[in-house]
Amino acid sequence: CNQVLWQLFHYVPLNLDSELAETKTMQMQWNAYKLANRAFANVALNIYQEGDVVWCQDYHLMLVPDMLKEAHPSMKVGWFLHTPFPSSEIYRTLPLREEILKATLRADLIGFHTYDYARHFVSACTRILGLEARPQRLSP
Repeated sequence: CNQVLWQLFHYVPLNLDSELAETKTMQMQWNAYKLANRAFANVALNIYQEGDVVWCQDYHLMLVPDMLKEAHPSMKVGWFLHTPFPSSEIYRTLPLREEILKATLRADLIGFHTYDYARHFVSACTRILGLEARPQRLSP
């Protein structure tokens, strides 16, 4: 997570110099990221009570909103990013960019520290996922 997402979100280019780095190592890191997100989601699901609001914090847990909504579609889920969100030109270099965006978008409320970070996120969703940006939400 820190070797890929932290670097990318802080405008440090990903080191994908070889096909092996992009496939084998990246796949191992992706599997570990999914397992970590699943572990956090499972803990939240085990203590969740109807009416609770679950907040997912930072790039470490970008898949958790989707995992929670799969189990409880009516669960109220928020996600907040404590780091910059890169421009769509930078974010698009991430091999698993679509899956991460789609999972994060399952949150009912998404927050950022600055307007620019929010604008970058919306731009990534528009350019990568083809969503339409509206004043209050993103729509297919």
